[in-house]
Amino acid sequence: MLHIKRSIKVLSFLVVLAFIFSIVQNVLLLKNGNFFDTRRMLEELNALRDEKIDVLFVGSSVVYNGCSPLKIYNETGIKCFNIASSGQPIEISYSMLKDILKVQSPDVVFLEAGALFPSESASRKNLYWREIMDQMPISSLKLDVINLYADKEFSEGYLSRCISDH
Repeated sequence: MLHIKRSIKVLSFLVVLAFIFSIVQNVLLLKNGNFFDTRRMLEELNALRDEKIDVLFVGSSVVYNGCSPLKIYNETGIKCFNIASSGQPIEISYSMLKDILKVQSPDVVFLEAGALFPSESASRKNLYWREIMDQMPISSLKLDVINLYADKEFSEGYLSRCISDH
């Protein structure tokens, strides 16, 4: 009986510690002023849950810089959202798209095909993964991406920037 009580206390402590860490990590994260702010884009998209998006753009900086949702809306009235980011790997694009389609049903999804044929070196690819994963809040989306696609060598560091930096 004493062993069970002790196990429950340890488990409770670990759950509370994980909860506190998930809250505090936002303060500890490096704010690098990245132009492609994945966290901000995901927060904005989440805020639009109740509004219908007609067109969704997904891909790398080619899409981010080449497709202006505001210009399209002003000229045509079509509501668009651009979830592209620099060097976005196809695995992350797919996972984001799958997550977005749970709450949105755009009429058109524009997926940059260039992401299917990456030409970057392994170190450059890891840099892109790091940039995107560091900005993603801990969520089921992030855990799915890590479990399904991330290199096992880097997966612990992808969970939280604090783990990889410290």
